Amino acid sequence: MKIVTKLMIGTVCLIGIPSIVIMIMVYQAMTQQFETSMGRAITQGVQQTATAIDDFAKNRISDIDAFSDSPIFQLESDDVINDHLDSIVDAYAFYDALTYANPDGVVIASTDKGLIGRVLYDEQPDTKDAFMKALKTADGDSVFMSDLSDPTLTGKNARQNDLDMEVLSDVSGPDGQPIGVLLGVVNVSKMIEIVAFADDITVGDESAYLVDKNGLVMITPDRY
Repeated sequence: MKIVTKLMIGTVCLIGIPSIVIMIMVYQAMTQQFETSMGRAITQGVQQTATAIDDFAKNRISDIDAFSDSPIFQLESDDVINDHLDSIVDAYAFYDALTYANPDGVVIASTDKGLIGRVLYDEQPDTKDAFMKALKTADGDSVFMSDLSDPTLTGKNARQNDLDMEVLSDVSGPDGQPIGVLLGVVNVSKMIEIVAFADDITVGDESAYLVDKNGLVMITPDRY
């Protein structure tokens, strides 16, 4: 091999090998920076999603608190109360149903007419704990939320059960004593939309889920 050829090969090696090393290092640095940036963006997205769901729940609590303060429950007939609840559900897309029950749990008025005359927490067992708390507190300002799932169901049966979100508040009479409980069944489509948005910003095989306090998955990207 000629001296000139050897020099050229040597020169190429001296230039080429460091260049390849530098390119690999730059690629690794850019990959790490991208992964860090994406991880930060996903974390922020999850935090924003959690805040949005929390705000949604707080707003529904404020709604039921205000609805339960109406004097119509003290002054009007059952038929008028029924009409009143119907008008609220028609006006507010956030609710699937509103139900008013006496202290014994017997439904006096409801947008779900099949519940009238029945014991509320017999028909909807997941509401019993919140119902009793609302009656016990009975300060006109306390609102309680039921579990997101039916506690009588477990495993696959619970996961297949419809997502269930109910908000309850006591209804007080003129003397401040409880005369009943108002229950609102929340339309959870907004929560589903929020979780779906969080899922859209994930990458790879990652997914967003909504779980209840017991860790039971309530909303998955492919469920709705």
